[in-house]
Amino acid sequence: MPFLNKVVLITGGGSGIGEATANKFAKAHARLALVDIRADILKESAENCEKISKTKVLKIVADVSKEDDVKRIIEVTLKEYGRLDVLVNCAGIHGEVTVFDDNIMEKFDNILGVNLRSMVALTQAASAALIESKGNIVNVSSVRAKAGAVSFAYSVSKAGVSQFTKAAALDLSPHGVRVNAVLPGPMKTNLMIHAGLGSKPSLAGKEPLKRETKTEDVAELIMFLASESARSITGSEYVVDGGFLLEH
Repeated sequence: MPFLNKVVLITGGGSGIGEATANKFAKAHARLALVDIRADILKESAENCEKISKTKVLKIVADVSKEDDVKRIIEVTLKEYGRLDVLVNCAGIHGEVTVFDDNIMEKFDNILGVNLRSMVALTQAASAALIESKGNIVNVSSVRAKAGAVSFAYSVSKAGVSQFTKAAALDLSPHGVRVNAVLPGPMKTNLMIHAGLGSKPSLAGKEPLKRETKTEDVAELIMFLASESARSITGSEYVVDGGFLLEH
């Protein structure tokens, strides 16, 4: 059990990829700290993990785009567990933004605040604890970092995640801390529904493999990158998209 007694902090842990990742780590007997802005879905996700692991899960209701909340997330986790081994930056939002929008900067700042700025802030806040444990970070980006921009703000934020992952890996590698990113392809998650995109035709399942990528597929990749099996991997990006990028 490679994650026994390891402390894993997952943002966006209430639904989608974050929830699936929490379930995987719960099965591996990790000690979990789950973060979400919505208390209701966070509670449900945490309770499910507790049923799986038979271990208490730390629930932190927070807005990762706010610096005070970011500091509190790390402080509460360290107070509860005394250490941090893995940070999974999974919190994210989507939204339609065009250059013709009157409130373009408000929308742009909101999306980058959650999808990118929060990862920078959390990485900085968690760095000392991760250096002490020789831990690692896995960031959730998107194939939209590389493919055509459906919503430019979202695509820009995810491209930023990919570049930040490389920069953070360079900064932290001398201290034995690895930083990697996963780039999921199209899939049906609450992120799309909450963004008002649930009624639009989905590309999920129309990739070359003709197999819809599931949140569990991404979670398995995240667990691999967080494990000792990936001990020589840092600053890398891993696409899990059923071949989507081959055609886009």
